[in-house]
Amino acid sequence: MEENLYNLLNKQYKKKPNHNYLEGIDGRKFTLTNVFNFVQKLNFFLNKKKIKKQEKVFVIFENSALLTLLFFGTVCSQRIFVPINPSSGNEEIDYICRKVNPKIIISDEEYLSKIPKRFKDKTISVVDQNDFIDNIFINKSEKIKHTKKGNIAEILFSSGSTGNPKAIVLTNKNIIHNLNGINKKIKFQKNKNFLAVTPVYHNNGQFISTLIPLLTFGKTIPSNSLTSIANFWSLVEDKKIHYSSVMVTHINYLFYNKIKSKHNLKALFCGGAKLDLDIQKKFSEYFNVKILTNYGLTEVSSIATTETFENYNTGSAGSPLFK
Repeated sequence: MEENLYNLLNKQYKKKPNHNYLEGIDGRKFTLTNVFNFVQKLNFFLNKKKIKKQEKVFVIFENSALLTLLFFGTVCSQRIFVPINPSSGNEEIDYICRKVNPKIIISDEEYLSKIPKRFKDKTISVVDQNDFIDNIFINKSEKIKHTKKGNIAEILFSSGSTGNPKAIVLTNKNIIHNLNGINKKIKFQKNKNFLAVTPVYHNNGQFISTLIPLLTFGKTIPSNSLTSIANFWSLVEDKKIHYSSVMVTHINYLFYNKIKSKHNLKALFCGGAKLDLDIQKKFSEYFNVKILTNYGLTEVSSIATTETFENYNTGSAGSPLFK
């Protein structure tokens, strides 16, 4: 088992350098070579900005290819990834900024007004995401030397529905351990396409829709979470999607707004709340798609229990990844 995300990416990149791993909704494709090069070039960029290892990189974007690249680039270069839900209010973002004290903030221009004024000098505004990616690729590649001291991967924040959001620290080992557990439990097929509906700024969006494709030489297609459910079946058909990870509210919306579609969708993975068993069964029958429910916490690095292809529609959240 690899010790960190960088070693996993490096291993997969060496095996299949030309594999198309990441695709934007606009159709722009990134091979594993492209992703690995982005990581090394972002490392140079952050070094140039004097962002040291284990310093915090705060990012505010809706789900996109750039957000996925920043996730890999930040974690793999041993900085600490702090993704923020763009829908968060100004007070919540101000609280998180005070709590985290980011060294740098990279934000979509649309959300600049939410960033506290005292952090403006640390902020990079992104007007065009593809232009930003291209500008990172212009940089030199700088090799990354991993040390055990650089084990913290990210800080994620809970929703804050019952008070201030809580900071949850996850290490590289947390991520790799859970990732391998999910893959062994569910036994994903290789070379499949994943639609990333649940965003990368949530722990759930990082695993099944983003990291499992890396492990299984699949492809991840991140979609803006604000529009992807309304366009779900057209995206599934257009991008030839096999798997996606969604929330119960997504399942309910799709069930009550039935749209017939020609698709290759094999399964949806669903968590976040209890899914009504009757809806789960009727959805599976109507759309001919398996729904595998799961349960987890950000504190346990995503998924703790899940149904499997051999055992689903059980009315439970499945069985533990590790026994």
